[in-house]
Amino acid sequence: MNSLTNVYLDTINPQTPYKRLLSNDVFLSILLHVVLYLIIVCLVSKLFNLKISKKLYINITISLLFVMIMGYIGRLARSKSIYINLIKNNVNNNLAIEKTMNIMHNAYFTYYFLG
Repeated sequence: MNSLTNVYLDTINPQTPYKRLLSNDVFLSILLHVVLYLIIVCLVSKLFNLKISKKLYINITISLLFVMIMGYIGRLARSKSIYINLIKNNVNNNLAIEKTMNIMHNAYFTYYFLG
């Protein structure tokens, strides 16, 4: 669980380099979340007696992988954008980092963002 917490905190920190997204723990987080979402899809399909083909499961998996990868990139990019904007508005570095982290935490620490 600490690994997932570290991934979350690193991907909302504006000083984290994009290279961090190529780490094994980020890959494992993406994989874990894709599997969890696929389990939810399976449960919903069983609950409502939906017949989902193997090809559709593959398409869903590919879509989830794409969304998760782009989501991590987008989250870090948004964090960096907020930070840069605060710095341009003459907020000191430490306060800009703190404000950015608070804004990002409020936006992404919700029940519907599992990643």
